[in-house]
Amino acid sequence: MFPFLKRKTKKDLVVEARRKRVDIDADPHLAFFEKYKWTSIGLFVCATLLLSWVCFWNQSGTGPKVIPNQMARVQIVAEFDFSYESEERTKLFKEQRQQMVAPAYQIDRSVYDLFSQKIELLKKELAELVEKIIKGHDTNRLQLIKEFRDTFSTKENLKLNAPDLTLILEKLSTKERNVLIDEGLFILKEIFREGIYGQNNASTMQDKNVPYFLSIEIDGRKKDTHIQSEADAMRFLRMNIWALDISEDISSALFHILKLGIKPNLVYDPETTQKRIQNFLESTDPIVVKRKDGDVIIPRGAIVSTEQYEELNVYRQKVRERQEMGLGIDTHFLRNYLFTAVVMLFACLYVRIIPSRMRYSKRCIGMSFLVLFFNLFFMRMLMELGNSVFLGKNVFFLGILPFTLPIFWGTILISILIDASAGLLMAFLLSAFAAAMQGCGIDVLFPALLAGAACIQACRDVRFRSRVIRAGAIGGVILGICAFFVGRLIDEFSFTMIGYQALASIANGVISGVLAIGIFPLLEHLFRYTTDITLLELTDYNHPLLRKLQLSAPGTYHHSLMVATLAERAAVEIDANPLICRASALFHDIGKILKPDYFSENQKEGINPHEEKNPSMSALILKSHVKEGLELAKEQKLPKIVLDIICQHHGTTLIQYFYHKALKLRADNPNTDEPIEESTFRYDGPKPLFKESAIVFFADCIEAASRSLQKLTPQSIEELIDRLFAERTADHQLEECPITFQEIQKIKTSFNSTLLNMLHARVSYPKKEENRALIDTPQ
Repeated sequence: MFPFLKRKTKKDLVVEARRKRVDIDADPHLAFFEKYKWTSIGLFVCATLLLSWVCFWNQSGTGPKVIPNQMARVQIVAEFDFSYESEERTKLFKEQRQQMVAPAYQIDRSVYDLFSQKIELLKKELAELVEKIIKGHDTNRLQLIKEFRDTFSTKENLKLNAPDLTLILEKLSTKERNVLIDEGLFILKEIFREGIYGQNNASTMQDKNVPYFLSIEIDGRKKDTHIQSEADAMRFLRMNIWALDISEDISSALFHILKLGIKPNLVYDPETTQKRIQNFLESTDPIVVKRKDGDVIIPRGAIVSTEQYEELNVYRQKVRERQEMGLGIDTHFLRNYLFTAVVMLFACLYVRIIPSRMRYSKRCIGMSFLVLFFNLFFMRMLMELGNSVFLGKNVFFLGILPFTLPIFWGTILISILIDASAGLLMAFLLSAFAAAMQGCGIDVLFPALLAGAACIQACRDVRFRSRVIRAGAIGGVILGICAFFVGRLIDEFSFTMIGYQALASIANGVISGVLAIGIFPLLEHLFRYTTDITLLELTDYNHPLLRKLQLSAPGTYHHSLMVATLAERAAVEIDANPLICRASALFHDIGKILKPDYFSENQKEGINPHEEKNPSMSALILKSHVKEGLELAKEQKLPKIVLDIICQHHGTTLIQYFYHKALKLRADNPNTDEPIEESTFRYDGPKPLFKESAIVFFADCIEAASRSLQKLTPQSIEELIDRLFAERTADHQLEECPITFQEIQKIKTSFNSTLLNMLHARVSYPKKEENRALIDTPQ
């Protein structure tokens, strides 16, 4: 990645200089940085600083992430004294103490008043009953008492007992009876004054089964006494009636009558109670937690409570505050910067050692760094959500958060845009930084790296956009499988949580694939890169330029198809990119659309416009198809690789026919003093600069020359190929192309085989008349 990492020998410098001349991806504007190693060192430092800032700025180094209600992997111990106001502990304390706030009740006096009115009516009607009995001389006395009981009980809804009424009528005078009933009502009034609660009231108390409450407020009076239930009230009524100076049978009859009035008379006042609770909560001071150096914040293997999780977050913030130095840089950040520098140094060595397009292309390096930076930026944004107020305590979100980090996005992009080696490096970098940002180790690094490797394998030879999404999904499935093993063996998560983590992993992979598809056009345009997907789309014969070529110059269109077939097959033989060869071959002669009649493959029999022009003008017209084709390609925004091959597909070769014609005309006219410049009859170039360009360069001339063969035999085709290759090589057309003689031989062999299959003569079919004559011939 940076030139200072390897000391180069003189031989290495020569080889590298030659490769830099011929590498189509090399950027001449960055040559300055290769020349001065201090500039490369500065770039390295800036790059590592930028990545450290994205990943670790304002992060504390207090161990791996812990999740509330899950088992802690390690023990976290305080390294210094600190204190804080605990919101969680204060909240729990308030919840516990608010149960002690006295509930407010109001006494419903209507319960006693209604019953006392019924008793007063009973007294009056009993007096009338006595007079009625006296007038009747005790005739039907029991019948009258029973009828009175039934009538009064129905009318006033009091279930009176006939024997009790008979007893108090027989043994007590009207005056004694009224005095005794009034004393009983007074006793009952005092009982009601203390309050009687029922089962509905007990639901607002601390204990439904025990009728003793620490504090209760009735009519503004706070009581810490035994609050009576209905059973207690009846017991108190019986005891007070028995204390009267009356016989046992009279007291029993009076109790049976008065007990009918005992009912709950406490009404719960929620508004007053809530105000008391709110006042109590507002007056409660927050709980201050103090920790000393060496105190265990979270024990290893313990289930992390919400209070412990809050304490850990506070401790992390205290760590950041204590570690702050000048300009906000802390020692934890410096440690992470060192980690980043080591990782990036490994990346530089990897680029230098492992064959990859990144090795000589600064554009690849720049694009890879940009993708890495934004990928880590998105990962950090998601992690910050885990520290936010709204989601920081959400157990579900924290559980699936590590599996939602977009570790596939950059890997997919680089694998397709550059190559698998660069993709593997990207997967390692993203996995390493993801593990470091979460404070984890192999439990995060290994699943992320394994899933990234699966994505790279699925991205090999991707030519359809749906395959990109499939690659992301495969990586997500692998990450989900790893989530199962890590969740059960290390974190001991529940199967439900592991299921959610697996689903999050698959969704992460699919979304990463979709985002990668969306970002491809931007990166291709920004860094002038072309993916196989784009190249495959260019091979669609319905492309506007190809349709126009087919209609305007059908001979050239057919020639382009043949060249594409030759070039594609030859590219496979030497491990070049066959899609580049095919797509570029289809468009290499689109400049002939503007003047199709000036090219022999499009000329009708007997019509040749070159006959009316001098050789130099004809040569100029032929040469112009390169420039005009380049302009048309730029208008259609064809990829740069296609533009390069359009420029290079003739190199600087000599237009032999018109050059020879010019020489002949001069020989026929010896008096002409005008010199014939060979450069006038040579294409402007440049010469082929890369393998795919060289393949199209040779395929173009050989396909055209093969049309001039009078006799199509393996020997004639082989001789034609050898002659053209020898002429082009002797003309120094390959001196700037990184192609070997071994690869040239493979290309020649491929051309020979393909031409034989394309140009072979077919068997002539007999005519119907000949078949009929044979049938009619007598046997």
